[in-house]
Amino acid sequence: MGEQFVMKSLLSPLVFLLDTISEKLYLRKVESIILLEGLQSGGSTLVSACFLQHPNANGILDLFHFSDMHNFFRCHRKQILKSGFTFKEPVLIVKFTCGHYNVHEMLKSFTAYEERIVPVAIVRDPRSVVSSWLRRFGSLENVYSGYTGKSGNFWDTPIKPWDRIARFCDDLKWYKDNGHPIIIYEKLCINPEQTLMKACEQIGLPYSRDMITWPKPDHDMLNTGGGNIHGPKFDKDLAKCNCVFDEHMLERIQTDFDVLFEVGGYPLIEKPYSFKYSLDDIGNLIPSKE
Repeated sequence: MGEQFVMKSLLSPLVFLLDTISEKLYLRKVESIILLEGLQSGGSTLVSACFLQHPNANGILDLFHFSDMHNFFRCHRKQILKSGFTFKEPVLIVKFTCGHYNVHEMLKSFTAYEERIVPVAIVRDPRSVVSSWLRRFGSLENVYSGYTGKSGNFWDTPIKPWDRIARFCDDLKWYKDNGHPIIIYEKLCINPEQTLMKACEQIGLPYSRDMITWPKPDHDMLNTGGGNIHGPKFDKDLAKCNCVFDEHMLERIQTDFDVLFEVGGYPLIEKPYSFKYSLDDIGNLIPSKE
């Protein structure tokens, strides 16, 4: 036991040095970092996959335990080295779900890369997000507590599902006040090209149709994450609002997360019912009952 401790103590500085050198080597060609933030079940995986398909970009899809850019390489050292991957493109895509940190807190720790980062928020109707969580957690009480129900475990984070939406709302106010890009998931499902073209214009990235045709293989993206992605299929049926809760829950969602409704242009409703979205002539969301 003592020998293992001594060996680990001796190796730790060496590993840290190697990781630091590797980080500088792997990120040496990166000119800009697009930091994509969303909620779990909020459409961030689909949006991130679109950006990873850009010919000038590659990066990480679903970066776990991410709080500081200096941990970027260390978090995924094994996957990076195993695949022999290199960040050879000038645009680095990093996707994360809102959890331990607010985005502006994270940016303060990116001292070496601060000027290169472009933060982008991904928004989905919170009624659909909560409905998705209810299917996973089984009940509203489980959503509050983080109890997963089926597995009998709790989330391994102090920031529970419901609190994550509240934290994301705080971030959205920051995005809005500072004029940072916000991508609406439902609009992407209905009109992917127009939505991505607008986002690219705001980011300063030339639009490419590769973002909706997806010709790039996984090994050119370092796609280490999961998520519900089944190829470049943008289905209008995905642009819907699911309400599988009672009126009390509906009122709470629409009251507690009002900034999401404001930013996303989502209509308020008096009673829970599911409906599909479409777009009017000027690009606003229009609900229609199923």
